[in-house]
Amino acid sequence: MPTISPHESPRSQVSPRSPYNRRPGQNPFSRRGAPVAAFGRAASIVLYALTCLVFAAPAARAAADPANDTPSATAPLPAAHAWSGTAGDKAVVPPDYKIANGDELEFQVFSENDVNTTQRVSSAGDIRLPMIGTVVVEGLTLRDAETKLEALYKSGGYYVTPQVILSVKQYIERSVSVLGQVNKPDRIVLPVETKNIGIIRAITLAGGLTRIAKTDAIVVTRPGADGHETRMIVNLTNYLDSKTATNVESFQLLPGDIVFIPERNF
Repeated sequence: MPTISPHESPRSQVSPRSPYNRRPGQNPFSRRGAPVAAFGRAASIVLYALTCLVFAAPAARAAADPANDTPSATAPLPAAHAWSGTAGDKAVVPPDYKIANGDELEFQVFSENDVNTTQRVSSAGDIRLPMIGTVVVEGLTLRDAETKLEALYKSGGYYVTPQVILSVKQYIERSVSVLGQVNKPDRIVLPVETKNIGIIRAITLAGGLTRIAKTDAIVVTRPGADGHETRMIVNLTNYLDSKTATNVESFQLLPGDIVFIPERNF
C-alpha cells in the first residue's frame, strides 16, 4: 500500500480518472469520450426511427388500400359460404321442382294445426294424409300437388275452402353413376334444379374415356317405377367419328341411371 507524504494532499494520490482529479470548473463526471458516446446514441436513435418507417410504410399502404380485404390476425374470419340446399328447416327448390320418391314433404292446412304432418314420399310415389288417406304426388310440382289435395279435401266434405301448404323439407339426392372405362368412375350428383344430364356431359364429369374404352356399346341401366330395370345400348362412336352428334347428345340420363363403358377387345 503506497505511503502518503506529509507534504502531499490525499487528492494527489487519487487515480487520474477519478472525478476528484479535475481542473477547476470541470464537470466531475465528464470524460473525453462523452461527445463520441453522445454521437453514438444519437445515431442509434436515428437508425431505429428509419427502421420503424421502413417496416411501417407497407402496413400503412395495405391498410389504406380498399382492395385489400385480408382479415387481420385479431379480426374474426368471415364465415365460409357453401350452398346447403336448405333455408331454415326447409329445402330450397325451384318453382317447377317435381316431387320424387324419397322426398320428405311438410303438409299444412291453414288454420288447421291438428292435421299438420310430415310425410316421406314412398316408392310408389304417394303420401298418407289425415282423412283423405293415400294420395299420389310423385311427378307433380308443389303447386299442382296443393291444388290436387285441396280438391280432395273439398270434394270429401272435410273443408269448405281448404288452403293447403306443401313444402319440401328434404329432397332425395339425385345422381347418375358412370362406371367402367372412364378415368374417374364416380357417382355424379345432380343439382336440385337439374332434371337430367346428357350422356356426353356425364362422361366428361367422370374424367373422360380411357384409351381402351369401347365406345360403340355403352350400356345405360335405368330403374323403373315398378322395380324393373331397362337396359339401353348407346353408340358413342358415331359422335366421336363424325359430326352427326344430334342423336347421341340428345340422349339424356335421368336420376338413378347407371352408365357402364366396357373395355375394347383387341
